[in-house]
Amino acid sequence: MITAQEIFNQAREAHTSAARVAIHHGMTPSHNMWPEIKEGQEKDVTYSEIELTSDNRKDLITRYSVAAARAVQFPVSTSFMHLLGCVASAMTRNFSVEYYGSELPVSLYVVTSQPPSAGKTAINSMHMNPIKIEYDNLSKKMEKEIVKINIRIEDLMKAYKEATNQNAKAIIGDDIAKEKEKLESLYTITYPLTDATPEAVQHQAIHEGGFFNLISDEASVLNTCLGLSYGKDGGKSNAEVILKGWDGGFVGSARVGRGVSSGYVLGNISVIAQDESIDAILSAGDRGNGLSERFLMLREQSMLGYREHWDVENDCPVSKPMPKELKAEYARFVHNLVASEKVVFSLAKESQRMIGLLRNQWEKNFLPGGKWDHVLLRGAMGKADKQIIRLSAIFHAAENWCDGGRRSKIIGEEHISRAISVYDALTKTFTDAVESNGYAGEKSEIDVVAEKLRTAAQKGKTNVTVKWLYDSLKNVRPFKGIPHIYDRLKSNVLPSLEEDGYCVFINNTVYLNPRLK
Repeated sequence: MITAQEIFNQAREAHTSAARVAIHHGMTPSHNMWPEIKEGQEKDVTYSEIELTSDNRKDLITRYSVAAARAVQFPVSTSFMHLLGCVASAMTRNFSVEYYGSELPVSLYVVTSQPPSAGKTAINSMHMNPIKIEYDNLSKKMEKEIVKINIRIEDLMKAYKEATNQNAKAIIGDDIAKEKEKLESLYTITYPLTDATPEAVQHQAIHEGGFFNLISDEASVLNTCLGLSYGKDGGKSNAEVILKGWDGGFVGSARVGRGVSSGYVLGNISVIAQDESIDAILSAGDRGNGLSERFLMLREQSMLGYREHWDVENDCPVSKPMPKELKAEYARFVHNLVASEKVVFSLAKESQRMIGLLRNQWEKNFLPGGKWDHVLLRGAMGKADKQIIRLSAIFHAAENWCDGGRRSKIIGEEHISRAISVYDALTKTFTDAVESNGYAGEKSEIDVVAEKLRTAAQKGKTNVTVKWLYDSLKNVRPFKGIPHIYDRLKSNVLPSLEEDGYCVFINNTVYLNPRLK
């Protein structure tokens, strides 16, 4: 019979717990053979930053977003991302990228997080207002043309009624049809869209060329449109128009009192919200509707409490206004975008290679038990190449559609490289939010199983089986809906919990540390 001292000696030699050695020898470990439990540490909220100046970038988007942030004393990366979303809204109508035989739209769903009083309204106005002016001017031109065409149709209808010759009637009828066809191609544009119920978005998009743009400094526009409720699942929500609008899909509906509303829609979203909005989007995505995977998210440290408002030494304001020349340059740039006819970018061979090699590198993460083997992570990272291409198209346009730009339609590797860098920074926000809210990730899985083991111990259990854990966890977040739960428990979660002193895991039995009681 092995002695307690021998058990401790063997444990030291094997760098394991005395409890494991005792169980291996068919003994019940005494209380002092079990290690102290290392309680999991609360994970601090982490923030993402996008490196804008490492290469001394002089592109318009960088210069403008930095100048706006300095003028308001606002986080630079948040200003930058919101600007990308706004610029995308100026490109949505007329720009796309050829990708594997189809046209990928240049549209983004961007949500950033900042608290109230951080300067969100000022940043949103600087980024959005010049685009609004361009869309308003475009709408006025279209309105004038609509009036002219309606007058022509009215005159032609009158001439048709007065005509006595059948050939003349046929010619006039053709002219009427042509004018009506012209009329169907014209529309006014509501920019930005503020009445953001799903039905309103769908209706306006279908009647305004198939496009919608939700640009705001308020979370409410998102919450209303997506049916989100802070801290809750938000109930049922008709998010189809938002889901389909990311890549120009078809939506159709027929409702009592509203008639039939159907057509192809393409949308753009850029909202400076709050942390709760990011959490609510993840909650909606966790229900499997694919919503969260369409968003680029950024959570950046606020400057509230750290701002200086008056320079005492120089007796002047600390904040510097946006340079007039830069404002004018940005205004001309967005004019060039909105006024452009249809533009289809293509990827240079080097750009294609970069994306292809990156996808090769990522592919193993989708394997069963891999880093992205979860509905939220799998969906988001599965769209990574498309997000990167959209970002690169915006960077390319900033260089080529500014005044004096070459109007090149070939996206080179420098813009793909920058897009990859930005996307990589954004994935940190996404994955951290997914993990910290318990949707997915190793830490989330460990925390849930740890609590399950503690509860079992408090109910008097000395051991449980992996099968029991599986049955207890298969419908619980973060395990709900993911495959290969057995493998994850045995290869990752339970060994980690044994290392932290919660248990001893041998074969298919989990022996519980009595210190859990």
